[in-house]
Amino acid sequence: MNLSLQRPIIGSGNSAIVTFPDFNIKDVDIKVKYAELKGFVNSGYAIRVQLSNADFRLLTILTGQNSDYFYKCRQIPIRIIIKFSQSPNATYPQGMTRDIEGYLLALYSHGEHQNDLVEFIAIDPVNFALRAGDADGKAYKGNVSDVIKQIINKYAPNAKLELEDQTNDSKYNVWWTFRRSPREMLSHLITIASSLSPNKTPWIIGVYNNTIKIGPQNSKQSKNVGFYTKISREERGEIESWKSILNTSIGQETMGLITAGVSATTGKYLDQITHKDATINEWNTDKKLITKTHTRDLRSPIKPYDTFSAGIYGRSYVESHPEYHNGGESGLDYSNYYDSYARTKFIRNTYKLLTIDLKVHGHGIYDNTLGLGIDTVFIDWTDLLYPDSSYYFHGSWLVYGFKHTWTMNGRWFTELNLARTDDNALGVKVPT
Repeated sequence: MNLSLQRPIIGSGNSAIVTFPDFNIKDVDIKVKYAELKGFVNSGYAIRVQLSNADFRLLTILTGQNSDYFYKCRQIPIRIIIKFSQSPNATYPQGMTRDIEGYLLALYSHGEHQNDLVEFIAIDPVNFALRAGDADGKAYKGNVSDVIKQIINKYAPNAKLELEDQTNDSKYNVWWTFRRSPREMLSHLITIASSLSPNKTPWIIGVYNNTIKIGPQNSKQSKNVGFYTKISREERGEIESWKSILNTSIGQETMGLITAGVSATTGKYLDQITHKDATINEWNTDKKLITKTHTRDLRSPIKPYDTFSAGIYGRSYVESHPEYHNGGESGLDYSNYYDSYARTKFIRNTYKLLTIDLKVHGHGIYDNTLGLGIDTVFIDWTDLLYPDSSYYFHGSWLVYGFKHTWTMNGRWFTELNLARTDDNALGVKVPT
């Protein structure tokens, strides 16, 4: 493990560099007051920037009588590019992000006395295109992975799509959008795809600028992208603060979810009595990614399997989606894919049981969502005086979200959203 490439460089002279390629803003003294970039698994990323100057000159340029902002923004996407850096000589990925591009959604302005503050909100180019669909109600022909490709190619033609697996349903299927937006249709398809690929793990969407990657969770090699130590009297670590949640409210759902469905093709009723896979649990989701704790001591909750099998507590139910193509042209029996809603929810809940939000000094490796839900970080939470003694947060965690924040006082921090599975969960342990 090359730790030098996975620890942020804590430098001086932090900066947030913001550019607007579509505007020629000159002769205006503009200051970046606040900058934010946040990303989440399956959700792309969003940019928020606050700019200030005196005498409202920036606001006049953008919205005044001779401005072309409102003219342009209803014709073409308006671009914003942001970059975070620890110092003038910083390099990616330890001390600097790469250029991150977004398309503007909104402009907010407010002020005090003679100073105005203009706030820009933007999202990544791919999700901007997918959320601006035409609600055409089209029917697409092909298996699920082919239809995913068709939707991306139609609504985000400039995107570079990397489809990392194929679903095993028939290429003669027909999928109706039912007036969904392209983004909603895509979310629907990746949920169904979780039961239509060999390892039956949730499909994940990741983006960086105009690149979009879609595929099952375990189709991509998980890697460790961060190494962080606690701040202590003995050394200066990278961790500034943290907050953790043990979400007992979904504890029962992480034990198992039950689903059921009726097949019009075969006349079968599929439920926990007639079909063993109607209960989604650890044994039929054993290809999901789970995290290593790297210690013999208990560092995660334990699932009470005996209690669940004895039926002492109740069960949670998730309805199935309807059977597609009742003539049998899907190429699969309904029993092969009716559990996709419950399967996706069960695995996603697995990563909500124990979470931690970790605030570290700005780390440039998080400038995209391509590895979220797959990659891990390592938290070194040991006692320097007693190296064999580790604390609860020690070990690997799955990364599912991040947020960079920069303020005028030159402070750049990265907040990471991390998850850890039950210690006795079944799956593929990462990092390998």
